[in-house]
Amino acid sequence: MNSPYKCWRVLWICILVCWLALSAPVMSYANAAEDMTPRYLEQIESWVQEQMEQAEIPGMSVTIVSGDQIILQRGYGFKDVSAGTAISPSTLFEIGSNSKAFTGLAVLKLAKENRLHLDDPVSKYLPWFQPVYHNQPAVITIEQLLHHTSGIPFDTIGHLPEGYGAGELERTVRILQNQPLNRAPGKTYEYATINYDVLGLIIEQVSEQSYAEYMKDNIFEPLGMKHTFAVQEPIASAELASGYKMAYTRPQLYSPPPFVGNAPAGYIVSNAEDMALWLKIQMGIEDSGSFEYSLIDQSHLPNRTVPPESNGASYAVGWDIFQSGEGEISHSGNNPTFSSFVGMRPAEGIGVVIMANMNSDYTQGIGQGILSQLHGEEPPLIHSDTYKKADSVAVGLIIALSIIGAAVLVYLVLVFRDIGNGKRKPSFKRAKPYRLLGYHLIAACLFAWMIYRAPDILMYKLTWRFIEIWLPSTVMTAVWLLLITGALYMAYSLLTLFFPKNTEKSFLTPIVLGLVSGLGNAFVIFIINESFNRTDNLMNGLLFYFAMAIAMYVFGQRIIRAMLIKLTNQIIYAKRMELVDKFLQTSFSKMDSFERGRVEATLNNDTEAISRSMGILISGATNLITLLCCFLYLGIMNMYALLLSIVIIAVLAVLYMYVGSRANHLMEETRDLQNVFFKFINDLLKGFKELSLHSDKRREFREEMQISCETYKEKRNVYQLRYSDIFVLGELLFILVIGCVVFVFPELFKQMDTSMLRNYVFVFLYMTGPVNQLLDSVPQYAQSKVSWDRIKQMIREVEQRIQHPSADVAVQTVPIRLQLEDVTYSYTGNNTSGPTGFAVGPINCAFDSGSITFITGGNGSGKSTLAKLLTGLYTPDTGKVTLNDGVISSCGLGEYYSAIFGDFHLFDRLYGIDWQAKEAEMQHYLRLLDLQDKIVIHNGTFSTTKLSTGQKKRLALLIAYLEDRPICLFDEWAADQDPEYRRFFYYTLLPDMKVRGKCIIAITHDDHYFHLADRIIKMDGGRIVAMQQTTQTVVPLIKPSIPLFEKG
Repeated sequence: MNSPYKCWRVLWICILVCWLALSAPVMSYANAAEDMTPRYLEQIESWVQEQMEQAEIPGMSVTIVSGDQIILQRGYGFKDVSAGTAISPSTLFEIGSNSKAFTGLAVLKLAKENRLHLDDPVSKYLPWFQPVYHNQPAVITIEQLLHHTSGIPFDTIGHLPEGYGAGELERTVRILQNQPLNRAPGKTYEYATINYDVLGLIIEQVSEQSYAEYMKDNIFEPLGMKHTFAVQEPIASAELASGYKMAYTRPQLYSPPPFVGNAPAGYIVSNAEDMALWLKIQMGIEDSGSFEYSLIDQSHLPNRTVPPESNGASYAVGWDIFQSGEGEISHSGNNPTFSSFVGMRPAEGIGVVIMANMNSDYTQGIGQGILSQLHGEEPPLIHSDTYKKADSVAVGLIIALSIIGAAVLVYLVLVFRDIGNGKRKPSFKRAKPYRLLGYHLIAACLFAWMIYRAPDILMYKLTWRFIEIWLPSTVMTAVWLLLITGALYMAYSLLTLFFPKNTEKSFLTPIVLGLVSGLGNAFVIFIINESFNRTDNLMNGLLFYFAMAIAMYVFGQRIIRAMLIKLTNQIIYAKRMELVDKFLQTSFSKMDSFERGRVEATLNNDTEAISRSMGILISGATNLITLLCCFLYLGIMNMYALLLSIVIIAVLAVLYMYVGSRANHLMEETRDLQNVFFKFINDLLKGFKELSLHSDKRREFREEMQISCETYKEKRNVYQLRYSDIFVLGELLFILVIGCVVFVFPELFKQMDTSMLRNYVFVFLYMTGPVNQLLDSVPQYAQSKVSWDRIKQMIREVEQRIQHPSADVAVQTVPIRLQLEDVTYSYTGNNTSGPTGFAVGPINCAFDSGSITFITGGNGSGKSTLAKLLTGLYTPDTGKVTLNDGVISSCGLGEYYSAIFGDFHLFDRLYGIDWQAKEAEMQHYLRLLDLQDKIVIHNGTFSTTKLSTGQKKRLALLIAYLEDRPICLFDEWAADQDPEYRRFFYYTLLPDMKVRGKCIIAITHDDHYFHLADRIIKMDGGRIVAMQQTTQTVVPLIKPSIPLFEKG
């Protein structure tokens, strides 16, 4: 009796356990459904709409299943934006690669019916299908096609044929006839969409039906999916959503070409109602009774014989199987204008279906985010969208290339204009243009080859046609613009080669080469990062692009530096000569007011500082381009992380600029001290005799100069230390950013995997080189800016003082009469270096040809000022100067004079004299002035000017003879001559000049010779206090063997 009782008790326990086991999922589903409160669903809907707005997806259908209930089935946006038609549960979408789960289920059904076996080779059903691996025949099984372990490469998606028709499926599969395998079958996972097209063709061969018919009869209708079908012909249903893709930063209506042959892998069409049913079937909730549901469970079995995918999933039959929680099953689908996501956690009884009428990474991100929220987790941040990102980059390139292309076009038009007006002459006989033509052709071929092979090598062997169909249309527009801009620049460069201009000042070529060099530098890091994700890097083409990136950087730098060095030196030379020209047009009185040392510092130090800094500035510009490209690359990997990096850098950059501004102020003060230093140098050179005489004078001069140098040193130390602090701060900046990437980014951006973080750190480490060089260039840039400002300031000041002298004054040779009428001049209002407050005048006097006038007076009496007024160096404040009764300007007056001032300067060559025509005269005057043993004049240049003061004055007198001007002015000329030559000057040279009709004005204190003058003017206190006429006859004292003047 106890035995039957025990048996019954055991039986009841077993029944209870089975009941609990069977009811657990239902209870779980019921609880899951109860937890989905309206408020909670509203939060999810709000989040979905936010993500849609960010992604700019025109229309989306969202279905959420919890337990056996559809807790949300709603459309957002429009299936046709222009018509304003809203998305509804009946709206049809292409579900992309989610089609594979249906095709796989059909294959499992045929296997269940023993119409095929999963371990059958494909060639059993398609005899012509003969794959090759490493030039040897390979066998691919049906199971390997299901699990993407066939070895067929991913890039076959780029070669799918376009078109409608019954034979398109076989035409699609037959592209594999000459396609070698990437991997040995069954060894490694590699996703290839065409695997399922091959399965679709096998279905047709086994069932003797078209793929679309078989799926309708054996899958869709048995499952109750009445609105789901495989695309075979153009879809006429009004329920089909219009497809869109990004272009010019907004969704644009787009009709891609048909790929009916790819239907088993990506072109099944369904709606929210059918997909909700499909989701329930997958989770084992829905059972229509007319389908073998054990096949559903079989389709969820992952292939564990190969390593998992990069995201950690193992592939089943059309599904990615994750170990997240109690298990997650999902798959995404993408077509050129549609995207979808199906995800579920069967153990928890939750699932989601997302369908959108635009291809976007956000579709999968929204689906995964909803699953996370249903599981009580925060949704992962959707960091970016490949297609929006590609569009944004392409639009940026279109704008940049349009600007560059327009600039090149303008320069090209200018070149044609210069050729037309003769400014550019043809140069077809030189060898250099043809050599450079060869370089241009090589560069053009390499450039074209890089563009042509870019998808093949950089985009996993895809094709330009694939890019045209799948990516935003702006990408191809940018590519064509790049080619057009390159062609325009090539035309410009070749024209300038064969039609050169005397002075090329175009910055176009350096700018273009700077962009190329910077892009090449940044391209290096992209290639290196890409190589980590590839195999066989020696042969897959990346090495070629790596070499081209290096060549772009190196040759770009080499050429741009050579060009900019020449161009910069040309500009510096032009700026220096512009300043010299303006100085030469400045009145003496204004020029005399400039601070000693300032002119030398500007013409020498400032121009040299700019010239020296150009190389560093070129590197800085190239490094800046490199950094911008690196930031662009970072943004492609993760936009939010890039924005955070930019914020951190911007904050530290503000500190950098603050410290830099204080350092710049000190740099300007240091530059001003250079003027003082040059003044000391002038004093040292000009006053060396005086300094040599007295040790106390030398010591105090040195102390004063040392104080100035110490001040310069201290200020220079301070600003250089501040820039050193900036440099350290800049390095700290990048260390902080790298630290932020390592420690903060994983917490903020959950979707960033270790590989992406490693890439970020690698890119930032690569950027430290350009950043350090950029920071190094900042002080040089600041210094060159200060120097440039000083040059411009000097030019402005000189322009205000220009008197615009006439270079072509016709000097009258007839007897002249120079007259000063009520002439006055004051140093107070003329900003000159003379004694402040001293004034001359009013002066009234006249000077005639064939006369000798002596001007005498004490020191400070106004003799030198009068001489400068007479020669036009000073312009009278009042009164006028006339020549032969005509008013003459100060500029024109100087053309009549040969003058030797007391502080005269002796140039080392003859300026303004036709020395070739006066060779005989030069030799005569050398003998006359006893200089024949001291000086040799060769090609108008003196062999030396290192002479005694008296000999220098005689050489200056020789120049006066050669100039042969109507008026001669001598300021204390005889003061440094020996008594014999002084007597010769007064008794012989001056009288003979008078005989030749010269108007002679001599400032002198030699009262022993006053009787030789026709008139004596005495100055005192700036006025003429006495004027005396003399009548003495002078007998010339002539050296017997030397005639005074050569005839002819």
